[in-house]
Amino acid sequence: MSISFVCPQCGFSCTVSESLIGRKAKCPKCKTVFVLGQTSTVLSTKTPPVSSTSVQSPETKSQPVQSQPVQSQPILKSRTSEISPQKISLQKISLQNNPNQNNPNQNIPTQNVPNQNTPTQNIPNQNVPNQNIPTQNVPNQNTQIKKVPNPLESYDGNISLCPTIHTKEQLKRYRTMLLTPLQTPLPVEKMTIGYKIGLFLTALFMILLPIVYIGLIVGLCVLEYFYFVWTKDMEVTKGFTHIVLYFAVPAALGTVIIILIKPLIFSWFEKDSRFEITREREPLLFDFVQHLCTFVGAPMPRRIFVNCQVNAYAGMSYGIWGAVWGGNACDLMIGLPLVAGLKTSEFAGVLAHEFGHFTQAGTRRMDYIVRTLLSWFAHVYYYRDRMDTWLILGSNIWGIGLGFLVIRFFVWIIRRFIWLLMMLGQYAAGFMSRQMEYDADRFEIRLSGSSSFADTTKQIIKLNIANEKTISDIQYMLNEDRLPDNYPLLIAANLKIMNDKLDLWSTKTIQKNKTGFFDTHPSEADRIAAATKMAEPGVLHINLPASLFFRNFLALSREVSLDFYKKEAGLDLKPDMLKNAGTVIDQLRREHAGQEAIVQFFQRAYIQNRFLTFSAFELLKNINDTKSRLIQARNRQSGYAKEMLNMVKVYDKAERQVIQMIYLRELLRLKVKAQLPNAEFKLPKSFAEAARMLDISESQLSDYKSQIEMRDNAAAERLFYARELLKQPEIQNRIENGIVLHKRMEVLFPILDKIGKTQSEFTQTHQNFAAGILWLEFFPALSQDYAASLWRSIENTVDSLHRMCKRYHTIFSDTPYPFEHARSEITLGTFLVPDLNVTEWQLIDSYQAFDLLLGRLLTTYSLVLGECAAIGLAVEQALNLPPLPVPPPEKDNE
Repeated sequence: MSISFVCPQCGFSCTVSESLIGRKAKCPKCKTVFVLGQTSTVLSTKTPPVSSTSVQSPETKSQPVQSQPVQSQPILKSRTSEISPQKISLQKISLQNNPNQNNPNQNIPTQNVPNQNTPTQNIPNQNVPNQNIPTQNVPNQNTQIKKVPNPLESYDGNISLCPTIHTKEQLKRYRTMLLTPLQTPLPVEKMTIGYKIGLFLTALFMILLPIVYIGLIVGLCVLEYFYFVWTKDMEVTKGFTHIVLYFAVPAALGTVIIILIKPLIFSWFEKDSRFEITREREPLLFDFVQHLCTFVGAPMPRRIFVNCQVNAYAGMSYGIWGAVWGGNACDLMIGLPLVAGLKTSEFAGVLAHEFGHFTQAGTRRMDYIVRTLLSWFAHVYYYRDRMDTWLILGSNIWGIGLGFLVIRFFVWIIRRFIWLLMMLGQYAAGFMSRQMEYDADRFEIRLSGSSSFADTTKQIIKLNIANEKTISDIQYMLNEDRLPDNYPLLIAANLKIMNDKLDLWSTKTIQKNKTGFFDTHPSEADRIAAATKMAEPGVLHINLPASLFFRNFLALSREVSLDFYKKEAGLDLKPDMLKNAGTVIDQLRREHAGQEAIVQFFQRAYIQNRFLTFSAFELLKNINDTKSRLIQARNRQSGYAKEMLNMVKVYDKAERQVIQMIYLRELLRLKVKAQLPNAEFKLPKSFAEAARMLDISESQLSDYKSQIEMRDNAAAERLFYARELLKQPEIQNRIENGIVLHKRMEVLFPILDKIGKTQSEFTQTHQNFAAGILWLEFFPALSQDYAASLWRSIENTVDSLHRMCKRYHTIFSDTPYPFEHARSEITLGTFLVPDLNVTEWQLIDSYQAFDLLLGRLLTTYSLVLGECAAIGLAVEQALNLPPLPVPPPEKDNE
């Protein structure tokens, strides 16, 4: 048996089984959570056919059930006519429009529709104009308070970001959508005369570069030969001159020749460690690539590889030798982050662009040769191997160091000459490469359209920025001995989490970037302008995730992520180090929500190394008094908002100046000339002047601190009383998962309190640490007497660093680490200071230990404060308090 009901919030009509009455459900339209049969209005009951005898209720066993029409049918028809008839799956309940809602003769048992004739049982008042319903007749259970959304609510990143086709019918439909537009190949466009001339001149110039390089090697060999002939019969006295003429000069020339020849022999060969996929594993992708190659007139790739880069490219299968000897076979490399972050049409356009390069075989081979030569020149100029290390070590050996310095000088001259060749080649190749990019863009534009090309360009910029954020996330996760098992999915998640900011940044990037003389690719703005000028509608328009090209994209990206961590990143993966990407993404979303909450809570005036303190606030028993104190704290904090925006910059500059003055004062005390690159003030000339300037800077910083502390005290009081209000069941019931948020707050809040109590000594130790780093950089240049005096200052700094490390390790020795970690039982003290004992003995270890503590402490505090601020804002929203105004970001910091 099934029943029909109406959502109490929006009036959406649904049908479910009667057995589900009393359970919670969520409206698929307005997302309101309600209890079936209580907070929803029951409209009708759908029953199987019954006999004409009787259907009796427990209350009226002798009375037959009378059939009567549903009185609200006209209202239902007008309300549900705007809703799509397709089924919506929600919480394992199949919800769809009631197919019998327009049947006026439907039998409705009276026991299932109580008080049917009363006006209070109709659809909620907002759907019926001019309907007067007495308040006393509305049951209390039908009035529902809309809960404040959980600010830390999780979502399933796997399903929402990268869906997978599950049925053969879906696959067949998707396959038809993909391949049908590719039946008619594109017409071939001939190269213009100017393009051919530019290609010929570039090729001629690039051929000259290796000739010049080989000629340099031959010339040095000839010079070596004639030098031996010239010195064979020369009579010289034994001694230093004899050694230089007969050994040092030939050795230097021979070393330079070896350095030049070595890249010709070894730098061409690299082990192929790419991750290959086969047609058996991904038949749909291979079929699409084959049809796409026919569509654009390019050869089918010999092999297809995947990696974790935000890029896709088609390269020569047999490398430089295939390009030289006329081969046109190519290999396709697909970056899985592109698959995770692009739509079907966008990803297909990227592939069309790559295959467009292969439609003109001679041009592509020449481009590959040019790129290979340029990358080879760059390798020779920038790469340093064991021979370079030996030359550096040998130049430090007493007695023979001069000879090694002479060799290094010749090597430096040769490398500068190679750099000149490389830049000339880059300039010459830039024109040809940019024209080839425009040519390949035309294939993408004709496939997916001009507007889609602009969207794809912007989306790839956003993916690259999201990749940088992901790299930063990975670096911090390594501190926690964990990594996400799906790197491409993490990039896609950051793309989704930061989408608003990425839209702004990508637009600015497009506006800012200009095409340079040495660029191999035109700027994004120029390429979009060229695409817009073509005004092509395109033939493939599928707005579905590109992950549908793959049978199981999530499983594949996990395998490639593991391969990436081991081979490309070179990480030593420990057991149980890889964590489910869904869990990691959930934490990233929580972190992002927390950082956004900090911006709102502190009205964009948060100072990273300032901690809140909570010891001065009294507990209030009355909930109204607590709410009143919260409102007062909000008002005080809002009063400081305007001046705090400027104070953030001023305070940071003043603190940096105090650290620099401590450093300069110590050097001048040792009567060493003060040196400070990029100083923001006039350097002192004496110790007395430095001491006076330091006193002024510290006094100014103290004034700034007192002003900031007033705002911070108001913010701390606001957060303190929000926590106290959250302890009340009344407030918890107004927030989704309010009980869970209360428990989370009770875990995080003591961490804020403990860290806040160390503010003064942490600030002092941080200043000494920063000054000590400068001292260590300057220490080797001091004389022995001055160095001994400075060393005492360094030792005092090391002692303070060690004490601070021990203090944090002790304070949090019994506090569990509040976030995900590979070691589930780790304490926050161990996380902040992993190895306490080593800092007692070694100078560098002490600095490194505090540097690690500094980074982890500030990051952990920011994450904890972010979650607490998000929960505090939810409490204020549950109290119907309007959010405090947040100033817009400055243009330079957007």
